[in-house]
Amino acid sequence: MTLKSKLTSKKGYIFTYEAVAVVILFIAVFYMGYFTFTHVNLTNQEQKRDMEQFEKAI
Repeated sequence: MTLKSKLTSKKGYIFTYEAVAVVILFIAVFYMGYFTFTHVNLTNQEQKRDMEQFEKAI
């Protein structure tokens, strides 16, 4: 079996519903990971800035 025959369905479409579902799932997982990473990064930067302001106030 060639790669093209694995991707095409019996109706002749290049992308099957399963392939589209896998791509959507991959994008969702990537988005969640990216959101988590940036959220943690920004939270750490904000905490560092708050600590510096607190130390200057003392």
